[in-house]
Amino acid sequence: MSSPWDGADRRWLFGAVATVAAWDLVGVAIDLLGRGDAPGHPHAPPWLIAVAQAPVLVVVLLLVGLGGLLVAMRRRVLGFVVALASSAVLVEALAAATDGPWRARFFVGAALLGAVLAESWARWAGAPAGLRARAAETGALAMLAATWCGAGLSKLAGAGLSWADTTTLRAIAVGHAHVDAPGLAQVVVDTPALARALAIGTVTIQLAAPALLLGARARLLVGLGLVTFHLGVAAVTRIGYWQPVVLLAIFVLPWGHWLPARAVDPLAEPLDPRARVRASSRLSVALAALAMLAWWPGVRAYAALHHRPRAFSGGEASVVARQTIEVFGPLVVGDDLADGWRIATMQREAERIVVVVARDGGGRAVLWVSSRDRARAPSPFDGEAVAVAYGDASVPIAELEAGVRELTRRLDEAAVRGELRWQLE
Repeated sequence: MSSPWDGADRRWLFGAVATVAAWDLVGVAIDLLGRGDAPGHPHAPPWLIAVAQAPVLVVVLLLVGLGGLLVAMRRRVLGFVVALASSAVLVEALAAATDGPWRARFFVGAALLGAVLAESWARWAGAPAGLRARAAETGALAMLAATWCGAGLSKLAGAGLSWADTTTLRAIAVGHAHVDAPGLAQVVVDTPALARALAIGTVTIQLAAPALLLGARARLLVGLGLVTFHLGVAAVTRIGYWQPVVLLAIFVLPWGHWLPARAVDPLAEPLDPRARVRASSRLSVALAALAMLAWWPGVRAYAALHHRPRAFSGGEASVVARQTIEVFGPLVVGDDLADGWRIATMQREAERIVVVVARDGGGRAVLWVSSRDRARAPSPFDGEAVAVAYGDASVPIAELEAGVRELTRRLDEAAVRGELRWQLE
């Protein structure tokens, strides 16, 4: 099987993967350190909540993971195992402490695990260094392909071919698109034929992911399709899966033609059949242990409650996460706040309200309003009873202060009177 990395030093490949893994680790740690005092998931293991609530431990795990990535430049398997373990704890701690896992972060861990398993097999089989590096590349790519293919299969398993009808993607666009997003989401909502075509394309390219392993040309073609898919998701819903996009660029572009060539290890003689059998037996044991851990009753129960909070069984209503509203407590669409700011539109989610405020001259900002005890992170606009976080804004945050503080004041007063209902009914 040809690879875009043939003829190039694969240390560049694994250095690039380690860089993305470091980016991921730092991002998770920042999210954990900035999460505030929001309560964790009630069914999460206590030790994960304890990790999330211990900033020093979060920093230690971050440094251990980054250290493992540095070690991986000389001892790949050991370094990747250390980084993978640190990342797994931090990612699961963040999932336990918030509303659930960030699936964009699964891809890096998958790549590291695939590289570790494949290179371990090659070592056990007595392969030379060059073939071990090629095996690690193939393993990492195979595990990445499995994540996309699994996503496609889960869509079909959950909803069958009806997932690609005219309603599902339109519901996702409504449920996940930014309330103040440009018109792409609305175009998808208003164009059933386009929604169906995009849904079919989504499932097709995800199911085609294993073709990444069929050679350099197939890898480039399928990789470009997957990148297009992720860019489309980001454009319509503003959900950016940037780590897998960068990983695809690392694995599919013709780096072998761009980087300085080096003398690569010659192809080795066929590996000893008995060593191959022993290696395969050890790999089978490792895979069985991972499968048993994933299917352990406690792990499965927690994952069902927290990692998949929405099911397909509820149809479109279970996908749509927002409802447009005109009134919430003392807030009414069109109300003036202060300093020229007014409430432009509002949408209700399960436990928070999305408020877009606008001002003459084009100023706009998106606010996320929730009960103080459900805040995801502290905000300078928080009140005594409500949390008011800010998202995208077309003006400096300081210019929002008067208008947002007036909004917070009204909500705090209404909370004292018991006029706010946060739960979606």
